[in-house]
Amino acid sequence: ALGCAFIGVLALRSGRPAITLRQQTTLYSEPTIRSPVFRQVRAGSLLQISAERDQWLRVQTIDDRSAWVARDDVAEIETR
Repeated sequence: ALGCAFIGVLALRSGRPAITLRQQTTLYSEPTIRSPVFRQVRAGSLLQISAERDQWLRVQTIDDRSAWVARDDVAEIETR
């Protein structure tokens, strides 16, 4: 129930909700693997997509911090 409530909150923000797919998903400070690592999150972590650049997505974390993640490491959550 808590997860559904959080997804509802994400849907109210601008952007698109997504969930991480890999056991350890790396979030970067810039859209390149050569940039500093912002943090690592577990599979199932919820993010909000705010922008796209090539194979990278700019995301907001649950604590409202911005980072970049490889597009293949997340799946968008369809909201209706």
